[in-house]
Amino acid sequence: EGYLEDENPSEAIKTAVEALQRFRDLGDSNAEHDTLRVIINSHRIESDLAFADSPVEAERIVEEEHSKFSAKGDKRGIAAMLLSRAECWCDRRRVKPSKLDEIENWTREALGTFRDIGDKKMIATALLELAHVQSLREQSAEVFDAASEAREFFKAIDDKKGDAPALHGGAYSS
Repeated sequence: EGYLEDENPSEAIKTAVEALQRFRDLGDSNAEHDTLRVIINSHRIESDLAFADSPVEAERIVEEEHSKFSAKGDKRGIAAMLLSRAECWCDRRRVKPSKLDEIENWTREALGTFRDIGDKKMIATALLELAHVQSLREQSAEVFDAASEAREFFKAIDDKKGDAPALHGGAYSS
């Protein structure tokens, strides 16, 4: 994740791909999901830095892994990929307003799963994406609500890096 913060997506991808195989070999599914999200987010950054209309490689990975997790019945993996799918679609240069309903549904489904399993960091991350979707709809009250709840979760796990964008989302909605 450090390479992502430095906007060095190629190094993040290289490091994460190596780690992904180790986590798969160990059978550590949570680490696998999280590492896949690092890879996907790295590809999203690459697309953004290249001014691409959409994060094509990130979306390819999301759909491939979503299918695998669905076949295995891996609820957290499915939720992680639904959230990544929503993030990828919101990265597109042009998002049709009609697509926002579907994006919100993916985000809410992921959020529900993360709530069910008690994954506070992923709950907060999904709430941030929900705030993002609501900002695209220009629904400031909903942005504020989702960002505020995300802040509560980030504070509960003492995640200052996560709290910053949640704080920004709350300020954006004012």
